[in-house]
Amino acid sequence: MKAHNLAKLFTRQAEHHVNKAKHHETKEHEHRGLAQHFTKLADVAKGAKSEMHDPATFYRAMSAHHEALADSHAEDAEEHVDMGESCAEVAKMFSAGAKAMMGGVGNDLDALMPLEGLSRVTPDFPQNLRAVPRFGARPIPTGNADATIAKIFETGTDE
Repeated sequence: MKAHNLAKLFTRQAEHHVNKAKHHETKEHEHRGLAQHFTKLADVAKGAKSEMHDPATFYRAMSAHHEALADSHAEDAEEHVDMGESCAEVAKMFSAGAKAMMGGVGNDLDALMPLEGLSRVTPDFPQNLRAVPRFGARPIPTGNADATIAKIFETGTDE
């Protein structure tokens, strides 16, 4: 993957984490509001007794549950903020690396020409490695070697 594509990827990831942080902050405020609501209901229902259960105990439990959810959303929001900042830093590093690699030529990494004989995908292969065609396949062409190279690697004596 190219450096400018990685910069775009991490920029999108940073935006995603910012949006998720906003979502968790919104949910935190909603759950805090619900917790306060159930606390008030528990205070109102303090003296009321039901045949099945005590409503104040139920409302206090609901309030505690929503407080726990709010705390969880607050932690998630903080985590997404941190992750968004990290992704933004990485995106800046990839952008700066791509510009430095281009040497001020521009941002078109496709315009770079590879060096002769340099492969970033595969290392130099051993000389004893050869291709073996499948049964029934055409033989693999060996090509015509330069006369100088043919003389160096000559195995037999023709003289």
